[in-house]
Amino acid sequence: MASAALWFDRLVLACLVAPYLALAWPGLAARLGAWRARPAIPLGLAAALVLLLIVNAAVGGKASPGELIILALVASLALATAVAQADSPALPIWRLFPVLILWLPVELGTPPELPLPLTPGLALPGGLFLMIDLGLLIYLVLRPLPGIGFDFRLTPSDWRTIGTALLAYAAIALPLGASLSFLAFGLDADLVAKALPMALAIFWLNALPEELLFRGVLQNWLERRSSGAVALLLAAAIFGFAHLNNPTALHPAVPNWPYVLMASLAGLAYGWTWWRTRKITCSAIVHALVNLTWLSFLDGGA
Repeated sequence: MASAALWFDRLVLACLVAPYLALAWPGLAARLGAWRARPAIPLGLAAALVLLLIVNAAVGGKASPGELIILALVASLALATAVAQADSPALPIWRLFPVLILWLPVELGTPPELPLPLTPGLALPGGLFLMIDLGLLIYLVLRPLPGIGFDFRLTPSDWRTIGTALLAYAAIALPLGASLSFLAFGLDADLVAKALPMALAIFWLNALPEELLFRGVLQNWLERRSSGAVALLLAAAIFGFAHLNNPTALHPAVPNWPYVLMASLAGLAYGWTWWRTRKITCSAIVHALVNLTWLSFLDGGA
């Protein structure tokens, strides 16, 4: 029988997953737009999620007091920055500040992971889920940024765009990656055996959050300040350089310049998909399939 601690973990996990899934419900974020006039409501929800996760982590000894203080400060600063902004069709640069405040600590590995066990041997990162929830609440409800496209109602045209992006990326990335010794065929049998849960984990915990940041917010904002093509190129380049400090199995040293080039190319594929479909869910599918294929078959079997 599950212990009280495990049930508490599952309760917290359910509370963190619920906003993530609910805000993709068609029209829900728009109907919650009235909350902008009463920011205490979304702020109260965000504060409750932060407090619940911190209490869970403190009770379970999952992080030090200093790490939990940093988590609370990051969340508070992102929310305060969003609340301080006025709705403006001009979309000034400070509209990017909340997502950068949430993303930079994750990129630097500052916030604690705060694992929440789902089943024996499977724990999900509570800290990452919290950052995703806060980003969605800010950019879909508290200070909506039009055109993000957090929408799972995919059309046949969307699927054709996804397929085209995958084929175009493969045609360029496979020979380029091989020439850079960045890609090498090697079957990761353990990962392939867990393909479905791994695909879901990559989609929800890696691809979709990154697409929210780089396409839904950054490329979206750049497009409104320049042109679609310029925004696509800039967002792809920034996405590529965000991988500079990431070691890979075949390139463990950093700075990892081959990864920057390959990620920039991938960013073009993901950004083009978002540009054509106006949905981060579509670009996230391309993103997740690229990552799953790479890790399963083209990372040297690591």
